[in-house]
Amino acid sequence: MLDKVRKYIEDNKMLNKGDKVVVGVSGGADSTALLELLFLLREEYGLSLYVVHINHGIRPEASEDAEYVRELCEERKLPFYLFEEDIPAMAEREHLSEEEAGRYFRYRCFYKVMCENGADKLAVAHHMDDQAETVLFHLARGTDLAGLAGMQPVSGMPVELYAGEAYDFTCHELNKNLTLIRRPGNDGLVKSAPEMDVCDKANDSIRIIRPLLGIRRQEITKWLENRGMSWQEDATNGDDNYARNRIRNRVIKDLSAVNEKASEHIAEFAGRAAEYDGYIRRQALSFIESEAVLLNGSGENIRFRDGMLMDSLNVDGSDKGNLMYKENLSGIHGIKVKREQLLSKDRVLSDRVLYEMLIMMAGAKKDITREHVDALYDLLSKQSGRELNLPYKVRAVISYDWLILEMAGVTAENGVGIADGVEIDINDLKYQDNISIKISDTEKIVLRLIDIQADDESFINKMKKFFGKEEKNYTKYFDCDTIDNTLYIRYPVSGDYLICDRDGHSKKLSKHFKDVKLPADERKTKSLLACGSEVLWVLGDRRCEAHLVTRNTTEVLEVEYISEGDAQHF
Repeated sequence: MLDKVRKYIEDNKMLNKGDKVVVGVSGGADSTALLELLFLLREEYGLSLYVVHINHGIRPEASEDAEYVRELCEERKLPFYLFEEDIPAMAEREHLSEEEAGRYFRYRCFYKVMCENGADKLAVAHHMDDQAETVLFHLARGTDLAGLAGMQPVSGMPVELYAGEAYDFTCHELNKNLTLIRRPGNDGLVKSAPEMDVCDKANDSIRIIRPLLGIRRQEITKWLENRGMSWQEDATNGDDNYARNRIRNRVIKDLSAVNEKASEHIAEFAGRAAEYDGYIRRQALSFIESEAVLLNGSGENIRFRDGMLMDSLNVDGSDKGNLMYKENLSGIHGIKVKREQLLSKDRVLSDRVLYEMLIMMAGAKKDITREHVDALYDLLSKQSGRELNLPYKVRAVISYDWLILEMAGVTAENGVGIADGVEIDINDLKYQDNISIKISDTEKIVLRLIDIQADDESFINKMKKFFGKEEKNYTKYFDCDTIDNTLYIRYPVSGDYLICDRDGHSKKLSKHFKDVKLPADERKTKSLLACGSEVLWVLGDRRCEAHLVTRNTTEVLEVEYISEGDAQHF
């Protein structure tokens, strides 16, 4: 198997001489084999290996896994990093599934160790059966050709998701659920993560490599057995409450009964899908380079330089993606293309062009779905002046012959810059009487800050005055002491939620809309007051049950919603 893995590494240009590689090792058969194979190739490639193990705080026996990996590292004199976190608690706190929370935590830890050691490769133990599982999972949830391509042998690491300091890391011996870093051969040095150097590598130099992606799991276990090596079994792999486990334990098992090479065939299809998807993307980028026009802050038309977008595809097959867009489109506030040019092309190409243009403006791919691309394509046939609000404050506009994608437009009222999807800093209210934001021709809101201690009587009078309007949902009050200073007026996006009772239980905003039977075509343009993903107020409708004014409140945020029906305000 060593020769097979060596060839796969060479064919996919995974490693260079002298690479520093962080290796994710859970202690299971797959990651144990990955560590052993890279260790056997270490001298040949001149590799420096750094082993990371994550305890997710889910299984009581997880400490045994950590000890097993530590022993592997001691025997091979490799640096060993152990990170621990209560993932179920983190998932609840961040409103994520345990699988999502675990992934985010793992990759933050990997990134920290890569930064500390100057590593630019992360090796993970995905194998051919994992690839088949991933393709089926994407297909079941709904996907396009890119999703059917599954995992790539080499891919870019989405650093923007994992580089943030969202969690504190300190020595495990001082506080459980935090970090212990041991380095055998260095007097058992314990170092806390905040002391790590900031990574100054360009995002596009960080790669995830998957040396085992061309290997079946049964080959892996047989190879370990032949070498007399053991591994740790994760009991949760048999828990069919996890969607991926159901696919692994039931679906793939049944497909293998039809054809024992089912996983191989699915993985082969994924490889072809990746080739097809790459071809379509190259065609889309070529079209954008030749036909689209960029707009700067002054509205000037700027043409793409030759090869600018094609450069986003790396020679090793991985994709710089939206990182390249961020670097090369700095100062650009819009992009436009003649809609007839898109309507005259095959739909598959037009859709990919629209998708690439959207992520250029958004600067991210997360939460951009097929639904948004379909809405953009439908907009192409509408009359001039029609608009569409999209994720990340991007707005699409039909202007005569052109489709324009731009950051939401800015107007002004009371000297404050405003826009659909506007950001509000509550601190600004300390220096002016109010902030008035025009949401549309028929809606606006006015925000005021009330210091109870300085203006107690005035506040009580205001409360009496506006409580009468509460029935019409015109005015709401929030405890400034319990909310962040940055708020947003925007439309709904994926992940939005409401605190729906005084006990702090949350409900997805999409479920709230279903519960109140709001028509689907009205949900996308429902104006919100939000703090991150937490919705404080569906304007003119449901207020969250959090951030209530109490006797201990010192500053109150008053938000007045004014609609066309309240004509006296216009």
